[in-house]
Amino acid sequence: MFVSNEHGSGDSVIDARSSEHLGEIELGGDIGNSQYDPARKVVYVAVGSRNELVTVDPTQRTVVDRSGLDGCSGAHGVQVDTTARHRVFVACEGNAALVVFDLVAKRVTQTFDVGQSPDVLAEDEANHRLYVAAESGRLSVFDATGDSVSKLSQGNGGPGAHSVAVDPVSHRIYLPLADIGGHPALREIEPQ
Repeated sequence: MFVSNEHGSGDSVIDARSSEHLGEIELGGDIGNSQYDPARKVVYVAVGSRNELVTVDPTQRTVVDRSGLDGCSGAHGVQVDTTARHRVFVACEGNAALVVFDLVAKRVTQTFDVGQSPDVLAEDEANHRLYVAAESGRLSVFDATGDSVSKLSQGNGGPGAHSVAVDPVSHRIYLPLADIGGHPALREIEPQ
């Protein structure tokens, strides 16, 4: 497992079977999310203070590439798209943006406005929908069908709805909310 240390400068590597701490990978800045790409067998990590997408070899536990994220301030959330599209989505906390990064061209190809302080992203691969949750409570929805991404909608996900998950079978969207009337709640949204 790769565990991001948001206020540190690297990822902790943990053996999932034994829970043994295997070490740290120094990335040189405050760290956002990490996500494994099973097709390329690498881990992508957002480094917020450097506005970079860092590629890590998980077997060697070394940095193999660093790419600047033009148009992104405070790189944080990461979502790897389907293998055929060769792209990664990165949410940018500092400027409330989503950038689309082309893994072949090694550059940002599109930038979109999203809610303030975007955090977690989730993709429904079957329906080609990308969801971006923000600490402001805004949920942005994108069509990720083709080579170009388009924004479909943006609305209220709930107070502090900065995490999102999608069920790949039912296609329901889940937003955990920390405080609804003094209690935590799970908001479920049916896809449209």
